[in-house]
Amino acid sequence: MKNLIILLATLFFKETMFSTETLYGIKPHSIASIHGVPVTNKQDDDYKKYRTEQEQKIHENEKVIAELKTKKSQVKKEKLTNYENKINELEKKNNELRKKIIVNYKDQGVSKWESFKKEFNHDMEELKASLKNLFKDNVKE
Repeated sequence: MKNLIILLATLFFKETMFSTETLYGIKPHSIASIHGVPVTNKQDDDYKKYRTEQEQKIHENEKVIAELKTKKSQVKKEKLTNYENKINELEKKNNELRKKIIVNYKDQGVSKWESFKKEFNHDMEELKASLKNLFKDNVKE
């Protein structure tokens, strides 16, 4: 009797899964995507690749920040305090970006992912430009 119940439950479950696919044209594992919970491997791979690229950029920014700190002696005295404050701000921003990509990002679907990437890229480019221009603006002449 137990075996018969298990057999019927298994057949019912398989038939229900098959019906969902044929009736609605979707596979059971993609149902979660409809409800805003993406489960596709492509998105996961895209995030991992993007995260690795951004971590490399963040690491490059750290190198630039360290280099800027060593060049303090070449900065005009009247601009030294401002220079050091800017370096600290940029270092903080770099750390915030690291936290944002590594810790804070939660997978919330394709549209949110695209929005996140756009905003993150903007912030990263802004930081990179600030790092590039900081030393030029404060050098002794």
